[in-house]
Amino acid sequence: MQLNIQNEAGEALVISLESEDGEVLYPKKSSDKSFIKKIQLVTTETTISLNLRVYSSSMKKTWTYEITWTIKVTDDFVLNQVKL
Repeated sequence: MQLNIQNEAGEALVISLESEDGEVLYPKKSSDKSFIKKIQLVTTETTISLNLRVYSSSMKKTWTYEITWTIKVTDDFVLNQVKL
């Protein structure tokens, strides 16, 4: 997963990626005008729900984004007759 956050004003932001139960998986403070971060999650779950929260201290505002994805695995089986 890659986070891309545009912060043209260069404001101090607190960025956190949280699990469904509120556990902070990735915390970061940044004032970069273009924040880009690749995050790799190691899990055996097939359905994952996370919250991305971006807090601006100067605006006293929090934006929350819900991230949900489902991993589906499909097995293919091919049977060929072998000529003897």
